[in-house]
Amino acid sequence: MTKILYLLRHGKSDWGKGDIPDAERPLTRRGRKAGTRMGKELARRGWIPDLVLCSTATRTRQTFDRLAKGLEKTAPGSTPTVAFEDVLYLADPDTLLARVREVEDAVTSTLILGHNFGLQDFALGLPAGGGPLVDKIAAKFPTAALAVIRFEATRWRDLVPGSGRLEDVLYPRELD
Repeated sequence: MTKILYLLRHGKSDWGKGDIPDAERPLTRRGRKAGTRMGKELARRGWIPDLVLCSTATRTRQTFDRLAKGLEKTAPGSTPTVAFEDVLYLADPDTLLARVREVEDAVTSTLILGHNFGLQDFALGLPAGGGPLVDKIAAKFPTAALAVIRFEATRWRDLVPGSGRLEDVLYPRELD
């Protein structure tokens, strides 16, 4: 059996004048556009997660809204179940792994919508070996970037660093 983990960084957020608390920063126009674009691309490729685990920050919630809009436009009826969780806000790789290991085994694919640098480091630690896709993530994991990692496992709790296969990495600017 296979488990697929999608790691999506939130879209470009607005720093405003610095008076907005970090967790409340909204998406910019570019961030909104990228969220929709990534949703459409996931649907086009048939990468529709069963479950989305999303940070509670404003920018991640807004990215999910745009992602869901893009999925629905391209593949009607494909909006996944979503859980908004405080523990994912600025989570480190150990926290992310612990949360993924709690996913119900009936779920085949999960998307984590979160933040850097935890998400980038998590993506770098999961695949076995290196290669050009790992190098791509190591160089940069920009806003709205997506990593797709496949695991040969029947249970999420069996996932360990170095046990996955990095299948793809997409950046919104590459989809223009």
